[in-house]
Amino acid sequence: MNKFLMLFVAVATLVGCKKDEESSILINATSTIEDNQMSSILKHNYIDANIAFIPANEFPVSHNKEIVQGLISNAKYKSVNGYQYKEYIPKGEYVVLMQVSDGIYSSLSSVYTFKKVSTLNEKGSFNNVMVFSIKRDGDYQVWVDKYKD
Repeated sequence: MNKFLMLFVAVATLVGCKKDEESSILINATSTIEDNQMSSILKHNYIDANIAFIPANEFPVSHNKEIVQGLISNAKYKSVNGYQYKEYIPKGEYVVLMQVSDGIYSSLSSVYTFKKVSTLNEKGSFNNVMVFSIKRDGDYQVWVDKYKD
């Protein structure tokens, strides 16, 4: 009886996992910075950022750095102080939201950007590589794709 119960639980778990994989899809986002003197010294162009995937219908039309900080801290899908975030999320429309958190580039602290993406296709969303500028002109920077689709 115990063996049958354990087998049932194992099969049910596998079926549940498979169902989750079919209803979700991989999304990826990476934060980088344009070539500059510091990136030459560090020998890389990655910049730490707080990254979140927000359902598009929950992203406000009006935003500022405080609103962005709140959205990221309350996000279900988020990564803090990293340059890359990958996650399986339910298929849908999302906003990839990034806010710089890198101490090396403290002059960019709290600068944010966002990009609307769709995970409704079967491919996922992988080319979400933002290139931040070292020239700060306010708290918002328009999303600049490192790799054009």
